[in-house]
Amino acid sequence: MRNGRQSQQAEQAVEERVRNITATILLASPSEGDTMLLAILPAVIAVVLVLCFVVFVLAAQIAKRVGVAANIASRLLGVLLAALAVQYVVDGVRAAQTALIFMHAAAQDRIKRPFA
Repeated sequence: MRNGRQSQQAEQAVEERVRNITATILLASPSEGDTMLLAILPAVIAVVLVLCFVVFVLAAQIAKRVGVAANIASRLLGVLLAALAVQYVVDGVRAAQTALIFMHAAAQDRIKRPFA
């Protein structure tokens, strides 16, 4: 059981790193080879890493100061996240329906005019 758990953790770590590398490549792609924009990207990543580290180190103190308001805010943000997720699903279904309608119309057009 232990080997299976370790291999699963290793697979998850590799998958997470691949996602991070992919995100970095996607962020760098609009630069189109501009060295200044490419130099800014690692700096922004470093700043975000430092900010995350500081927040993680001070998390207990922040939670004490914020108190009950943090619980309320986290619940409200959870509702907002759920609403966004539902909206993304609805948008995806609409896009799939539109694509299917166009594909069906194109197929019907080919059936009517097979050699056109």
